Amino acid sequence: MMNRVSQRGGITPTRRLKVSLLALLLLGLAPGCEILKIRLAMNRGVSHYKAKAYDMAAEAFKEAIRIDPRYSDAYLNLGLTFMELYEPGSTHPKDLEYAEGAIESFKRYIRLEPENVKVKDYLIAVCSQAGRMDEAIEFFLEDLEKSPNDLQLTRMIAGLYHKAGDTTQAIDWFEKAANLDPKNAEAWYSVGVSCWGHSYNTPFMGYDARMAILDKGLAAFDEAKKLRNDYYEAISYENLLYREKMKYDISPAQAVVWRQKADELLQQAMEIQNRAKAAAGQAPAGAPAGSPPAPADTGAGTEASDPEHATPAQSAEGA
Repeated sequence: MMNRVSQRGGITPTRRLKVSLLALLLLGLAPGCEILKIRLAMNRGVSHYKAKAYDMAAEAFKEAIRIDPRYSDAYLNLGLTFMELYEPGSTHPKDLEYAEGAIESFKRYIRLEPENVKVKDYLIAVCSQAGRMDEAIEFFLEDLEKSPNDLQLTRMIAGLYHKAGDTTQAIDWFEKAANLDPKNAEAWYSVGVSCWGHSYNTPFMGYDARMAILDKGLAAFDEAKKLRNDYYEAISYENLLYREKMKYDISPAQAVVWRQKADELLQQAMEIQNRAKAAAGQAPAGAPAGSPPAPADTGAGTEASDPEHATPAQSAEGA
């Protein structure tokens, strides 16, 4: 009876096995087809990007993301494409859309590839250009909640507050970084520089609050000088902190004392600089003119100011 059923077209155990093997074969080919589609979309997007057909490039990278939402290079390329389309500072609806697209694309990439520092710089750059630095701060604060003692992340957040012009928060975060790395002279130097910047750029501040900030800066420079001999930059800024005290002290007699202290530090800084120049065979320097040395690296935005030299990923080879 079974043989007759088979002869009439019924599925025998042998045919059932063949069908199952074919299904498995097709399933095995599916990932390969997906990779091929991603690769084609990515290469098409890169070609459009190089030809400056950015709208078409964006559509190609979006297609790669639709095929595999976890393919990180597609988000990176899409973010770079939106950055090319975006006109920094523009409030045109299209530019706001491009800025939003770049920010979200870079965020998605960083969540998939958290070790890529350069893309973090791209995110910071576009947030800065679009006046949305608070979003970058919020994004990295979420990471800090998971690793509250992450020194690099703490320094980055301090730098972001500094870029955003929130000098009060910048001081607090630079101080947190210094406490996490107390043997780092540059960490204390950054605290002192931030304190000077806060006073210098805040003409209207209560007397007690200003003096407290200036004293915090002086204490930070003291820590920095303990860790590094002849720290010219720290001494130069210490001189400026005393000049802030001189400028705002309510006691004329005390202001004279602060001026004398500032002059002594300025002379000390010049002597250190001249010794260094003599050792290098250069002519001695006169009194420093203009702004003092730049603050220590904040840990944020090392590549961010020059995103236009970024190049998109070429294809989906590693998918």
